[in-house]
Amino acid sequence: MRSRFTVVTLLLITATALFGAFAVNEDEYILKAGDVFLLQIISADTLNIESPVLPEGSVSIYPFDGPVKVAGLTLRQGRERITQAVSRHLPNSIITAELLTIAPTHIHVTGAVVKPGEYVTEEMITLYQALQLAEGLLPGASRKVRLIRQSKVVVYDLRKYLAEGDLTQNPVVQHDDLLQAVFAENAARVFVNNDTLNMVEYIELAPGESIPLRQVIGSLSDKTPWAEYDEANVVRDGVFESADADYQIMAGDSVFVAMRQGFVYVTGNVIYAGRYPYNAGSDLDYYLGQAGGINNSASRREVYVITSGGERREFGRYTLRPGDTIYVPEHLMWKISRYVSVFSVLASIVYTTIIIETELNK
Repeated sequence: MRSRFTVVTLLLITATALFGAFAVNEDEYILKAGDVFLLQIISADTLNIESPVLPEGSVSIYPFDGPVKVAGLTLRQGRERITQAVSRHLPNSIITAELLTIAPTHIHVTGAVVKPGEYVTEEMITLYQALQLAEGLLPGASRKVRLIRQSKVVVYDLRKYLAEGDLTQNPVVQHDDLLQAVFAENAARVFVNNDTLNMVEYIELAPGESIPLRQVIGSLSDKTPWAEYDEANVVRDGVFESADADYQIMAGDSVFVAMRQGFVYVTGNVIYAGRYPYNAGSDLDYYLGQAGGINNSASRREVYVITSGGERREFGRYTLRPGDTIYVPEHLMWKISRYVSVFSVLASIVYTTIIIETELNK
């Protein structure tokens, strides 16, 4: 009977450890004040004890032993230190220590970001997510970001994460980590432009290094589907020249990628239905203006978009794209008045016919 009780208890504790404890990488997570351990002891009696990491960095395991210092250790190291301390007093017991909750994480973001400062999060986040708390990197910032932890500096390349999906370049940040973003020194600037320059990205190169345009385009972390990436214009030392995919790009070059020519179609109850050049960022009013405005029979409130893929979309959060069609329907009252006019004409014809027939039969 006792053996069955022990097995059931072990199953319950295992379930608690798997589903109740906070899931973090035990070899990466650094313990800090405010974290809470669930200490479970199976002996003659089963004990479950919640033990927070105190401000001085220790966990109390009274009455079994004095405080155990764990702050600054990895989760694996802290767990082993706690279980070893209890085991000295209860050598025949089964002892587990799982991280139940984590305290808020403070992260410091400095340098070439939009809003440098200290940020607090209730969840474990990655380096890229931490930078987004600071509203991202400035346009001229290097994509190589320094992470400083306990005086140790590691440089991570966000371009490899964003362009190649290399997850090793986007680690989970820890409490009191310092992220330093710096401005790119040796870089080519890539602009994607329409009427105005609307995107710029810096591609870092080693001094004297050159890479083909196709590689530059492939390493961009942010792309738009409406750009002509197969060719570009390059300004080098003040000289403007065209560049194909094999053109060698060097630090200091400015690469200008043009938007693919596209159109938005405007039809329905407008003055001049037709197609009009796509202008990134322009709204409904812009394209209706290009079409001369709506006519008197139009219903502006019912205007909708037919996408290039054939889907009907309502205006609001939808952003117009090349190939879309704006349709301006007729107002309901105009439809009704048109039908009324038709019926009026028919009624008039019938009435006239009756009068004629009556006169002829006299």
